[in-house]
Amino acid sequence: MKFLHIILAAFVVILSFSAIRAADEIGPCVDKIGADLCKNLIQDCNNPNWQTLIQGSCRATCGICKP
Repeated sequence: MKFLHIILAAFVVILSFSAIRAADEIGPCVDKIGADLCKNLIQDCNNPNWQTLIQGSCRATCGICKP
């Protein structure tokens, strides 16, 4: 399971590294990398090592905005 988690986290980094925006940015409340992938990464929404990346990519799933 940890291997899958590492692969998914790497996938998030590759897909959204250049697209991370501030959590309070105005825009649609969506998961930029898809709800299914974000559901697998929800445990890292508040992980200090991944928080900025995950919250920027999974705004809806992490509760950063209201749909």
